[in-house]
Amino acid sequence: MPDILTAIGDLHWRQPWWLLLALIPLALPLLAGRRRRGRHDAYADPTLQPWVLVTDGARPGLVRRWRRLAAALAWLLFAVSLAGPRLPLDEASSSPRPRGDLLLLVDVSRSMRAADPRPSRLRRARVEIEELLSRAPGLRIGIVLFAARAHLYVPPTADYAALRFYLAQLDELRLPTAGSRPREALTMAGELLRDSPAAAVVLISDGDWTLDGDEDDWPFPLFVLGIGSDRGGAVPMPGGRWLSHAGRAVVSRMNEAGLRRFARRHGGLYSHAELNDSDWRRLYDEGVARRLPVRADSAADARTSWRELYHWSLVPACMLWLVSLAPARWRSAPAALACLMVGLSTVAPDGARADDTRQQADARYRYKDYAGAYARYRRLDGFEARLGEGAALYRMGRFERAVERFSQAVLLAEDDSQRATALFDLGNGYFQLGDYARAVTVFRDALRYRPDHAASRFNLRFSDALRAEVEARLAEQAGRPGRGPRRARLATGTPLGPGASLSLDDTDDDGKPAAPLPQLPDRRISEYVERGLAHARLAAGGDDTRSQQTGARRLARADARLRMEALGDDQAALWNRLFEMEEGFPAPVETPRAVPGVLPW
Repeated sequence: MPDILTAIGDLHWRQPWWLLLALIPLALPLLAGRRRRGRHDAYADPTLQPWVLVTDGARPGLVRRWRRLAAALAWLLFAVSLAGPRLPLDEASSSPRPRGDLLLLVDVSRSMRAADPRPSRLRRARVEIEELLSRAPGLRIGIVLFAARAHLYVPPTADYAALRFYLAQLDELRLPTAGSRPREALTMAGELLRDSPAAAVVLISDGDWTLDGDEDDWPFPLFVLGIGSDRGGAVPMPGGRWLSHAGRAVVSRMNEAGLRRFARRHGGLYSHAELNDSDWRRLYDEGVARRLPVRADSAADARTSWRELYHWSLVPACMLWLVSLAPARWRSAPAALACLMVGLSTVAPDGARADDTRQQADARYRYKDYAGAYARYRRLDGFEARLGEGAALYRMGRFERAVERFSQAVLLAEDDSQRATALFDLGNGYFQLGDYARAVTVFRDALRYRPDHAASRFNLRFSDALRAEVEARLAEQAGRPGRGPRRARLATGTPLGPGASLSLDDTDDDGKPAAPLPQLPDRRISEYVERGLAHARLAAGGDDTRSQQTGARRLARADARLRMEALGDDQAALWNRLFEMEEGFPAPVETPRAVPGVLPW
């Protein structure tokens, strides 16, 4: 009951004057009574009116009374719908709120991967930041990541949806230099907040770092959130190993005493990360919110998002209107049914919304807006969504990602026709990657489910010819005899020439989006062979030192292309590469590099 009363107290009206329409059913009985009295006056002379008898037959029956009541309630609910009831989705008040910039300095060093608390300190830091976002509306919040060096991850912004998007990548980020130096992060924070009229900084770390100087002139209050435990935890490394230093396994422990001193020296507060909200009550409510200036938000209502509730009264109003209509008046029912459908459309189930999204995705694909189609297919589930997602990625040239989606579509297929379609597109994806041997296998599987598919048969023959050509080239380069003349084998049984195509149409036989391959004039054959050679070298681990420079350059180009395709839809990998470039690493770093004088965790 208190929750219901609270919701009623928060109720707002878009156009409250429409509620005056609810008075009309109340006024109708009064008007009807005056009308009846007028008829009685006209029926007899005034001297005879006391002798006029009104029988029960003139009174409305029970069914008629219920119909009138239903009509009155329908009118009342229609008035409520027109008034536009709604509830605010977020706080929208004119109460004073802190205003300014809040910068989060997040330690992402190796020690933050320790599993105290589970699953890791870094994962706990992400949860704590999520709690802060829901607690601190109105602030511009930014994120700086630091290990041995600091990097700006998100500049101060009031777009919390963007912040949450980048927070989702936090667990997968890896900075290129090992260690933990908060001074680097403090220096960057001072530069970023130099022109901010009001700012505060929150440091999130386990305190297991290397201190190399104090910040005596620090201009902003620094609040510290400690994550970890006194018992500590081993520092995990890739491959299931544990970090060791000087011949001993490293056990990282939270330095709570050092974090307290650090916060006190920089004019702030300290709190240990807790399972409840006591940590942010201390750091934000008693610290950040009191240090930053406050002002009333007069425009809060303009920025508030609302939950519209008019359909909850519109739908029953239409139903009551249908009940109130007598059988003789059911000619008016189509209008009521139309109104009912409008109301029901506002509360359409997820399935209807999914159909709309699928139609939008298909339309985007038809109009060659492949990025838009891909974004909409990602919101859907099932075979059609994964197939469309893969086709859009294929059209954008992201063949590795397309192969992943087509593989998922094969697993989600419900019948042989769907399975054949997904396998056909999967074979095209492998073909574009230069993996002709796997393409041959997949096209053969597609023909098992749909033996009469001409495009699959053609693709199979051409992929098999390219596979044989690549094997012959590799054997020749290795000094072994091949299987025969190179060009002769490629041409056998393969109708190549201008206008030849690996796919018959932009859609498959059942009308689903397919992944067509380009036209193949003779001058393109050598390019496909080179692609297969590059893939074979990558699969074999690359060229040895005796390889020709031209082959090495081709391999480097193929490797770069594959890396860029992977980065195109992998936010964490993209950010890791950007961090490496910021620190001057021309090529990707396999493991974080050690910095002299800094412990590697």
